[in-house]
Amino acid sequence: LNLLRSLTPAWLAPFAPSTQITPLRKMALGSQAIRPCYKDLPHFVLDTGTYDENKAVLIDAAAPERAITKAQAKVMVERAAQGLQAVGLRRGDTVCVVHLNDIMYPVVFLAIIMAGGVFSGANPMYKAGELRHHFEVSETKFVFSDPASLAAVSEASEGLLDGDNIIFWGDGEAGSSFGARYSLADLLAGIAGAPVVDPVRFDDETRARDTVAVLMSTSGTTGLPKMAARSHLSLVTENIALQDGVAKNYEVARLLFTPFFHGFTAPLALLDALVHGRTTYVMPRFNVESCLEYVERYNITEMAAPPPVLLAFRRVPEAERTALRSVRLIWSGGAPMSASMQNEAVRMFYPYARIVQVYGMTEAGWITTFKFPELDESGSVGRLLPSYEAIIADAEGREITTTQQPGMLFIHSPINMLAYHNNPSETFNALRNNWLRTGDIAHFSYPDHKLYITDRKKDIIKYRGWQIFPTEIEACLLSHSLVADAGVFSWYISDVDNEVPVAHVVLETGVPLYAQQFGIMGELINHCKDKLAKYKTVALEMRFKESIPKNPAGKILRDGMRLEELIWRDVRRWMLSCRDWNAGPPPVEEEIVWEEDEEGVWDDEDVDEGPYVNEESEKEKAENEILARNLDILGL
Repeated sequence: LNLLRSLTPAWLAPFAPSTQITPLRKMALGSQAIRPCYKDLPHFVLDTGTYDENKAVLIDAAAPERAITKAQAKVMVERAAQGLQAVGLRRGDTVCVVHLNDIMYPVVFLAIIMAGGVFSGANPMYKAGELRHHFEVSETKFVFSDPASLAAVSEASEGLLDGDNIIFWGDGEAGSSFGARYSLADLLAGIAGAPVVDPVRFDDETRARDTVAVLMSTSGTTGLPKMAARSHLSLVTENIALQDGVAKNYEVARLLFTPFFHGFTAPLALLDALVHGRTTYVMPRFNVESCLEYVERYNITEMAAPPPVLLAFRRVPEAERTALRSVRLIWSGGAPMSASMQNEAVRMFYPYARIVQVYGMTEAGWITTFKFPELDESGSVGRLLPSYEAIIADAEGREITTTQQPGMLFIHSPINMLAYHNNPSETFNALRNNWLRTGDIAHFSYPDHKLYITDRKKDIIKYRGWQIFPTEIEACLLSHSLVADAGVFSWYISDVDNEVPVAHVVLETGVPLYAQQFGIMGELINHCKDKLAKYKTVALEMRFKESIPKNPAGKILRDGMRLEELIWRDVRRWMLSCRDWNAGPPPVEEEIVWEEDEEGVWDDEDVDEGPYVNEESEKEKAENEILARNLDILGL
């Protein structure tokens, strides 16, 4: 045994932790044990709960007459499951849903799983190439598509799926006009000659643990999107772990507008609403004006809002956002948020409102948050949820046993994914003995057991809550005839604590002249816009380089590119300051209109009387903060 220990690489240590309960290990245990439930997911959702089943639970915010009760959901889920089997669904087949948020989304989700299928949700903003990759890695056999996505779905599925396996989300007549043989309405009405449904039903630990319920798209720690396979037990345990355990002193009325296929919103939208009867108003996507209207109309008390949404609220004049005063709980996840932004944003809501951060992964669901009624103002992402255990490890993989010291975060829970679907090598890199390597640098505080995320080692870029995979943009750029090589990395920006993608591009003809760069840059960005979802390219920045830094194995050194970017931005800022300084001090009592910069026209300023003082402007302060943060990311 000692020989084996001596031969074990240090980085494997977190996957075979010691059984000794150190002070930090005790701190990194979930707050309480929960009683395991081994029911299949659909029957757990539909059979759990003691509320009135004729109460409207899922409500269309734009048309509240469209609403679903739990009693109606039970009937529709069974009918849709029967219909799916009638059109050829077999146990283990993947069914992909390409649709915006809708009150029928949870019904379709549960019907797929009850019929024996595996649910997978794709972003309806995806272009055909992105959808095709999703279909391939998830081995999709059937697709639910809305009208707006049907053309892209048809193109993406060519050669992969039978045309009859594309199910139109709507009524049969409308579906026929789009060339779809079946529609969701057909499934609910009943397919002629459909057999008696044999629903998935069990209450067994082995089947609950090993039966895949969903394949969720994720980047993991690097690379193109993969499919994280999560079991019935994973999703059921997550729902149980999220419950507060303390009755709230207000009536819950939720408004959900973040994507239902995303791991941040899915537990609230697809399970919790029906399990516990939470009144949930559904928006297809976020729109600030509509959101404020619905908050006021329905007296909303809870919502899930990533930092970009909070920023959008802050930009609304205070007199026009008074409706937010009814909101008492805001879950914020999908992107990091500083304590200062959190504490400033919470003032927009109810006087004793709580903004609680959520830390999670597609591979593991919600990992930490704060439960009712605790209010946190420290910028922590919360405490571990029940059933989770965590380890903090140093760079060599040795477990850190002291508090406050940051290191790589590993987590252990029955909620963790089973594997990356059909990807054993990536599974081996991320998951050993059910210990999941998060790719995040974190530490626990003492004695309050709060978790803080201090850095991220993943290549993934998070822009306004969306995940952007550098390799996708790189592949898109390399498909252009002008591009010889490309590398993409994240660059931190301070206004919303988000990141933007920056591409360093090597052209076949070398670095172009300055006058030519903007034309070529526009051509390449438009090329990416044609092939990738809008959120992946809307903030894309580009620089032309002679080479891309790589290690001997050919792996792109993204930190090297980030360092080049840091130097470039600092030199550029210095040159601009020299230009402005050489222009001399501004005249007294005159309006100044700064010339247009790459970032836009700066605001006009009125100069007070008195001698010229070269004080640091707000813009300079912001730039200094950005540079300081990116220096921290680089460890400089």
